[in-house]
Amino acid sequence: MEKLDQYLPTSTALAAREIGVSVVICCHNSAKRLPETLAHLARQQVRNASWEVIVVDNGSTDDTAEVARKCWPEHLNHFFRIVHESQLGLTYARKLGLQEAFYEFVCFVDDDNWLCENWIDDVLDVMSRHPEVAVCGGINDAVTEIPAPRWFEFCRAMWAVSVDQPLTGDITASGLSVCGAGLTLRQSAWRHLRSDGFEPLLTGRRGKSLVGNEDNELCFALRLAGWRLWVEPRLKLKHFLPSGRLTWKYARRLHRAAGFSGVGLDAYYYGALPKPSYVRARLREVWWWQALTLLKRQALGPLRFLRYTLTDSEGQHEALFVDQELGRLAGLIRLRSDYSKAIAEVRSARWRHSDRLQDPLAGAERNPAPVESEAVAVSQREIS
Repeated sequence: MEKLDQYLPTSTALAAREIGVSVVICCHNSAKRLPETLAHLARQQVRNASWEVIVVDNGSTDDTAEVARKCWPEHLNHFFRIVHESQLGLTYARKLGLQEAFYEFVCFVDDDNWLCENWIDDVLDVMSRHPEVAVCGGINDAVTEIPAPRWFEFCRAMWAVSVDQPLTGDITASGLSVCGAGLTLRQSAWRHLRSDGFEPLLTGRRGKSLVGNEDNELCFALRLAGWRLWVEPRLKLKHFLPSGRLTWKYARRLHRAAGFSGVGLDAYYYGALPKPSYVRARLREVWWWQALTLLKRQALGPLRFLRYTLTDSEGQHEALFVDQELGRLAGLIRLRSDYSKAIAEVRSARWRHSDRLQDPLAGAERNPAPVESEAVAVSQREIS
């Protein structure tokens, strides 16, 4: 399990940030996608906020940096910077963005996210009025290069697209997470979490890998540390999806990867509860018990399992659920030596502040949920 000490701010970075908004765009070979994203940012209607835009060129082999320079209006140059991170991976790009950010509120924006014109002012308003909020997100809509397939509506949350009638305001007690696309993080909350010994279990996406859930982990940890999560309906974001990300093959890869990385979230589901006193509950915190439970479920319908595993099954929602479970099984095997240890570490962590938040997962399902953000509730509810 890789330690993420690179996320720990340097002594210089530990100094208090000025109140304002830093938009961090992490890019890898983004020359084609970046112009529209920067055009939306340049149209921000900022009244009183201090703000900046930081483009993190993460090991690009195209002309991402040059395109970014040419696309940004000259009269806004004092708000704009390009930095370079040679080590490939979203984790490392965000780490550099956090270190470079001048302001307290850091918005992580993908290279295909188009922000509404009042985004900067509204982020500053929400985060300033709610000092108890560590993470804030908005409402994300899809803009597709081609007409979206019919099955896309069922699982769109996996593409960082909001579900119909999403929860807004304080979502802390719901057990849901803030979507990673457009996520705003309060720097002081992150620094406090890390200075109290928090060590992330997940490393995020790297290269062509779709393994994620690091944003969910961040939300779970901050919730357990006593911070609040917020979704602000004024924050509108359009997520551009090219045709290559709207295929059934991509959907199945995405669900399998979410199941794989979702195993790391078990530590927060079970670690949020007191240590169980009876045997059956203790077994749930053992990797092989979780694996046997998955295998037993598949054994009850072997033909169904084989059909969805060996055939394309486009549009069949259950095929996505099977992919999640296959990914989860692989994740359990990979994490087998650390599974129970991770739960115990979260349960006894010094960074938890239970006096600040009585029940951090009040109202949430206590079963492991392998998929991303609001897709947890939506996909499993509809499949069942």
